[in-house]
Amino acid sequence: MQDRIANNKESRISPELQEMLGNLVIDVVEKNQAFNSQKKWIKKYASIEGLDAEQLVSNLENYFNEISKNNIDNEKIRELGEAVYITDNQIKLTVEKVIDKRHKIAEEEQRKQEQKRKEKQKKIILNILKWVGITSAVVFVIFLLFQFIIIPIVVWIVEHIWWIIAGIIIVGIIAIKAR
Repeated sequence: MQDRIANNKESRISPELQEMLGNLVIDVVEKNQAFNSQKKWIKKYASIEGLDAEQLVSNLENYFNEISKNNIDNEKIRELGEAVYITDNQIKLTVEKVIDKRHKIAEEEQRKQEQKRKEKQKKIILNILKWVGITSAVVFVIFLLFQFIIIPIVVWIVEHIWWIIAGIIIVGIIAIKAR
């Protein structure tokens, strides 16, 4: 509270406007509300208090741009915060909220990537199992084919080879005599 009083004495703005600006920062930074929709009200209240409304809006835009950067420069944020009549405590809280929000976003992104990686692994394993299953089925069919068709035919041919050879010779002799 003393921080707010000290800042009010320096800035010469009403506590209501300062609270409005502090709430605006919280709404834009924490709740992702649009700053553009608030400009009209800021300009109106700033003009009532005799402030340069355009400069205040410009300073707020600079503040929001700076705080949205990946590397937050605390000194620059403090300077910009003072230019828009935000207390040091509000600046500190805002920076902490932004950093906390970025951590949560990073954790969520990491969780999503981990989930994607697990889904990809699961898909690969299912494809391997599918391939193994198909391959096993083909091998089993080939085994059955050999076991019940090819091997019996070969065995029959081997058992009856002399009769087959004799038949071929007889057919050859008949063909030769028929000529």
